[in-house]
Amino acid sequence: MKLIKYLAFLVLVIPVLVLTACSYNHKYYDEDMGSKLYGSENNHYSNEDYKYCDIGTYYTSYEPEYNANDCYEGEEEEDDVGSDGYEKDEMEDLARITGIVINRTNYLLVVGSSVVLIATIIGEGDFDNSITWQSDNQSVVTVNGGIISTHSSGIATIIATSTNPEFFITASIHVVAEPNNLVATFGDTLSTVNLPIGWSWQHPSNSANALVGSAGQNQFYATYNRSGWNPIAHLLNVTVNKATPNVNTPTGIVMTYSQTLKHALLPVRWSWNDSIETPVGSVGLNHFFATYAPTNTANWNTITRPVLVKVNRATPQPEMPTGLEAIFGQTLQDVILPDGWTWNNATTTVGSGVVGGAVGNRNFLATYTRNANWYTISRTLTVYVHRATPTPAIPTGVTAVEGFTLSAISLPRNWSWNVPSTSVGLAGLNTFYATYNAGNNWNNVVKPITVTVEEMPTFTKVVTGEHLLTTGVHTLAIDENGSIWGWGANNRGQIGDGSTTNRNMPVRVIDGNFTYVAVGGQHSLALDKDGRLWSWGGNSLGQLGTGNNVVDRHIPDIMVRWRTFKSISAGNNHSVAVCTEGGLFAWGLGMHPQIGSNAIVVSPVRVPNTDTTFVTVSAGRSHKIALDIDGNIWVMQHRDFTIAFSQLNLSNQFTTISARGNQNFATDTEGNMWSWENNIANQLPVLLA
Repeated sequence: MKLIKYLAFLVLVIPVLVLTACSYNHKYYDEDMGSKLYGSENNHYSNEDYKYCDIGTYYTSYEPEYNANDCYEGEEEEDDVGSDGYEKDEMEDLARITGIVINRTNYLLVVGSSVVLIATIIGEGDFDNSITWQSDNQSVVTVNGGIISTHSSGIATIIATSTNPEFFITASIHVVAEPNNLVATFGDTLSTVNLPIGWSWQHPSNSANALVGSAGQNQFYATYNRSGWNPIAHLLNVTVNKATPNVNTPTGIVMTYSQTLKHALLPVRWSWNDSIETPVGSVGLNHFFATYAPTNTANWNTITRPVLVKVNRATPQPEMPTGLEAIFGQTLQDVILPDGWTWNNATTTVGSGVVGGAVGNRNFLATYTRNANWYTISRTLTVYVHRATPTPAIPTGVTAVEGFTLSAISLPRNWSWNVPSTSVGLAGLNTFYATYNAGNNWNNVVKPITVTVEEMPTFTKVVTGEHLLTTGVHTLAIDENGSIWGWGANNRGQIGDGSTTNRNMPVRVIDGNFTYVAVGGQHSLALDKDGRLWSWGGNSLGQLGTGNNVVDRHIPDIMVRWRTFKSISAGNNHSVAVCTEGGLFAWGLGMHPQIGSNAIVVSPVRVPNTDTTFVTVSAGRSHKIALDIDGNIWVMQHRDFTIAFSQLNLSNQFTTISARGNQNFATDTEGNMWSWENNIANQLPVLLA
């Protein structure tokens, strides 16, 4: 018994609350108060007229202890009791029981946790010491032999009951849910982890300023507080996620078309998601994904972002075309280039503008083009220019006269006789070889040329013009058949053979009955037997009398069809004629007063103030003389910027006259020859010895 009292004492020493131990079926009497008491959970009471006490522990009558201040007197009731307060018929079986105690009467618990409650019966004598346990809310709490298991949040009451005698004691259990789904990010503090109402992070080791730790599942103590209940500390799970680093997306990456991602350098710890052999794509702005991998991947996320790559056009390095060839005279269009290449100026003639010959290597610009992803480039390409082979027209109508060599036969430009010293042979058709040489850029072409060889004619008249330093002189002749022949300078077609080729031997100009020819500086005149006047050669000063001073003639043609003439003469740049009726006509340059006018006259006009009948006329370089029907000589010349046309004061009668350059000649009826110069003022003819 002493051991039991000692245990009770120990239980009371620790801060536990002794709850009421009551008998459900027995009546109690307070000896001092005389009341019958009934046990209840936290108090005992009597009927209305009995004592009521709200003290926490009740004792039997042999240890009367109560708080008189908490008791109220009722009407006194008499019972049949003994001196010890028990009914006389029960006193024999009752053990001396003092109460029942439990180690905690209220608990704050977390769902899923458990705790052991200990209940102890206090008393003396022999009694059953077993205790039964039960929960009034088993969805919240279940109990098994004092072991409390929590299942959900809520409040439940645990009842501990002794078996014999039957006492009970209770404890309140408040179960709260454990905060779950607590999430933080690496680098955060606990202050960023929000707890439900009533919960707070335990201080100081787990203060709100404490870091949440490395990524993963970490545990931290938190305290739950509720007014009137002892606080509880509980270890909570916090899921710490990896942090996402705050890094700048790489910018300013510039690449060239045809490169791959391995050429695109990224900042440290960045890498391309695609293979580094991936092409950067077409020209423009392209996106590729890249990943940033932090050093501490356990606590930091890798991040993937699209990275902008600017792709510029690439400069191609094509194989340079070689072995290009062309023939002089071709254009670059004729020189075929490989795919992608074009000439900058395809219409350029190869070798054009080259001094000294174009044959050989020549350089031209060409452009190489691929597509929009590549720059176009210009390069200098070398073309070897070969000589061209010309296809000249073979000269035809080539004539010669017996007794001459080929050197006397003028050929068209670029033609030359292979053996110029060869004789043209006898009259007939003879063939000789000639070479066409167009210059350094052309191959020589050798062709046979047919030459019509005529017998040497017999000339009845031969007239030679004045020698000009710039062009030379030409000569016209009339043969015994009345045909005109010519040779010498022919730059303006003055020979009349249809060409402008100088002739080194007589060539037939025109067949017919011609009676007279006149030779000027670069033009020619002729009279046929019908008195018709023919002209050809240069006409820039109107000297052909054709009505214009624009078109030269290379073959003879009738000049005037409305008048006939009996005498003609050609000066340097002017012409004169005597018509059949004896009138004097002139045309051509009038800078000097050759024709009585200071202008160019393009058609024959009659010389003014000359009513005399003339027989013949002769033109000098820039003057003219005429012979009238009476044998008088007339002179037309320039004196002191005036026109003078007057008869020479001579007693002699003249039969022939001739003007040559600045010289004049005449023969009188007695056969004497006279001479005088035109450039000496008022000079009269002088008899030649």
